[in-house]
Amino acid sequence: MKKFYQSFIFLTKAAFLILILLIGWAYIQGVNLFKGKKTTDQGTFLDGWGVNDAHADAVGGGGSGGCPHVAVFSGTEFKIDNDFLLGKPKSFFSDANLIRLLYEHSRIGPDLLKFSLPLVRKNGRLAIQLQEIEEEETFVDSIKLLRVIHPASAHVFVDSSFEKYHVLDNAKFSEKTALPVSITHKGEEIRNIFSKDIFNSEFKAATFERGTVLELAFANLMPGKPAHFFVQSRFRDWMMGRDMTFSVPQTLRSPLALRAAMFVAGAIYLALGNKASGGIFATIPFFFGMGQEKSIIFSYKTKGGSYKKIVVHEPRDWRSANEAITFPKEAIRSDGSMTIKAEFTKRHQLGFAGVLQDPVVASSREEVLSVTRATHSRLQDVTNEIAQTNKSYTHLIPGDTVEVEFSEPNLSPNEGEQTTYLMQSYGFYTALREPYRKIAGDWQSSLSSEAKSHYEQLTSNTS
Repeated sequence: MKKFYQSFIFLTKAAFLILILLIGWAYIQGVNLFKGKKTTDQGTFLDGWGVNDAHADAVGGGGSGGCPHVAVFSGTEFKIDNDFLLGKPKSFFSDANLIRLLYEHSRIGPDLLKFSLPLVRKNGRLAIQLQEIEEEETFVDSIKLLRVIHPASAHVFVDSSFEKYHVLDNAKFSEKTALPVSITHKGEEIRNIFSKDIFNSEFKAATFERGTVLELAFANLMPGKPAHFFVQSRFRDWMMGRDMTFSVPQTLRSPLALRAAMFVAGAIYLALGNKASGGIFATIPFFFGMGQEKSIIFSYKTKGGSYKKIVVHEPRDWRSANEAITFPKEAIRSDGSMTIKAEFTKRHQLGFAGVLQDPVVASSREEVLSVTRATHSRLQDVTNEIAQTNKSYTHLIPGDTVEVEFSEPNLSPNEGEQTTYLMQSYGFYTALREPYRKIAGDWQSSLSSEAKSHYEQLTSNTS
């Protein structure tokens, strides 16, 4: 009875605190509206939480964002390999205060990108180039280069958590991977349009529009054992620029609605204290629907016939990527069958889908190459900011590039071995704010011909 009474008193105090904060917030917003101020003025209630470098709301409200990109040196110029900063659950939000708050409370994980193009030395050094070629701002906390030496007969798969990778034997993978016995869309069988070989160098895939739902059925699996679901995908939809379309979810994610919601979350955070704060911040990304704006949501069918979500998968933008997604043993029914649902929230390409329960791991050696020099096209030397994870950010706006050099490798591949490079990145990105829009100026004209050609192709395919 005493515990119940204490809980009742605590909840009453928390509700009272929330009410006071909401009334105060409503009063401030009303005064600002009466005075003609906009919600994009500098400074928010989050400034008091030490988040005042990235303040001011994004122009364009709840746009879904794109991603910064990374390029590798080809011998003559930097060529874009892919996008980066796809941290889980999501590295983008239109309110810069919110995404930074989430990141600095360790609610945004790192990204792990496997390079598709070979890394060629520039002036004797291993070098890459970070590029901001979309209408957004990027805050890179740090990056590091992972160099993996493995048998030439093996392949490196990035895990969907972006915290690890798998080095698997190619032949055993092809031999043991179960392909879908059926893939249906609105009852129509479409399995034949999928590739049967994930190692096919030429990416051939079907394009699925926003709102598409696929059901992938597998058979002859081993009950009681988890399953590794391997997919090959690529992002195809147009993302650059502000999203000016109206929708109820977008309205709910507007700066005004976000502040109201964050007031409530902040009040609960203060009321509960640090011990319980982790749970609050852990739920914020999903409360706001983050990570579901340009993704494929994978779920499995339970014994009861409902679907349980496993991962929100964001395909890479530039080139196809292979990713390993772990499904729990509960996803496998007693008869060895499993049904996976794929929901498309944007236009994407999906080229391969298969399940492997007993992967053959190949031997490998890894070394981490640290940043030795980083030169920003606008801010000059940013080596200290990008070399270590310390919440001292390298800031990129449209048109910016950062050329990064790395330390010399120590390991050498033996006969029959090859090298795969991966980049782990920490940070976040947000929609472009008005002051930096002015600084960026006519940034579209400075884009490389490669970037312009890519976006022309995307817009020509936008329905």
